[in-house]
Amino acid sequence: MFRFVALNARPLALMLVAVTAGPMLPAAAQSRPNAPARYTSARVNYRAPDVTLIDMNGDSVSLPELLDGEAGPVVLQFIFTACRSSCPSLTAALASGQKQLTGGDDGARLISISIDPATDTPARLRKYAEEHHAGPRWSFFTGDPEDIVTVQKAFGVYHENMLRHPPTTLLRTAGDQPWLRLDGIIKATQLVEELESLRGGDGSQRR
Repeated sequence: MFRFVALNARPLALMLVAVTAGPMLPAAAQSRPNAPARYTSARVNYRAPDVTLIDMNGDSVSLPELLDGEAGPVVLQFIFTACRSSCPSLTAALASGQKQLTGGDDGARLISISIDPATDTPARLRKYAEEHHAGPRWSFFTGDPEDIVTVQKAFGVYHENMLRHPPTTLLRTAGDQPWLRLDGIIKATQLVEELESLRGGDGSQRR
């Protein structure tokens, strides 16, 4: 079923897009652990702010350089290690699908940015990465609290209550392309399909 939604404008984003979603399920069905994942998708133009992040090894990295489109496809998520709501499912999707997402000549880079820099030190992120068997193309980042807020606002994922941050995954195959924003809990198989669709230049089919 197709629904067209005009999303509110966010900083640095052009948000008048078509959104599609799967058929709505009854509340009881949505609460079942094995119920199909549901999410919406939108093509959005974002511009990375000029801030510096810190990776899980303690090295400083420029965000614009990190998201350089010439470096190939990127899958971006915003999480924090103490999260007990949507973050485990978002991270699990990357963990389960990372072999397919990062494989091949045009393998994607997986980037997880913590929204809880006060807690998520490089050492804590490194342990978190190890717990989820993150490969060499999956990196975790923290940073100055003000910079982390700036990044969240630039990508339209900021919420004053960190516990209520939106479960969002962003995909892009090249720097001159808009981001594909996926809002909701997405499974690894769906994420792989979305990236393959972008690689093939066909973004018309959405779950």
